[in-house]
Amino acid sequence: MTVIGLSAGAAGRTGNVDRMVQWVLERWGEPSQFVKLTDLSYSGCRGCAELCRGAGICPLKDDLEPLWERIEAASAVVIGSPVRFDRLATQVVALVERFFGFRHRPSALVGKPFLLVTSGARPTRGLDTQLYEYLKYYDAPIRAVVHFASGQPPCSGCREHPLCRLGADPRPAGSGTPKSGRVDDDPLVLARLRAAAEKFK
Repeated sequence: MTVIGLSAGAAGRTGNVDRMVQWVLERWGEPSQFVKLTDLSYSGCRGCAELCRGAGICPLKDDLEPLWERIEAASAVVIGSPVRFDRLATQVVALVERFFGFRHRPSALVGKPFLLVTSGARPTRGLDTQLYEYLKYYDAPIRAVVHFASGQPPCSGCREHPLCRLGADPRPAGSGTPKSGRVDDDPLVLARLRAAAEKFK
């Protein structure tokens, strides 16, 4: 079986979210696929339930179309999201909204384990609840959640976005805001990612 990793990491570089998803996939012990959601063009659910009812899959023709069979066939799904305004990224929300097509064929996701990895400026609670509000309709469990509090780099206006090694929000750090870091340098988060991957073996 194959594990699929879906990352809404920052466009134009391999940031912390991408590295977290890739790190888990490399240690999962099964064949894996990595998909960068921010490289794709798609929208959220458009409410055309009469179209997905027959096929039991979302009928919209965009960059998500090839993913549905891959998600259904996967033994597990890793979702990576940056945290913006204490919420999951819109790319993740749009993706899971489109799972609605599977509601007409619920066995596609029933029991399929999900792992959520996130990165944001500070510790954030309730991200698993946000994802659960979508997955609960499919009886798809969230087996683990790992968050990296990256802080914010004081580099506003550096214009080096494609070359940035930090992979974090490039806004100026406010008073008392920790400087941004890389998940690769946080042994505690890496240990949590390793433990999460072990749960699925």
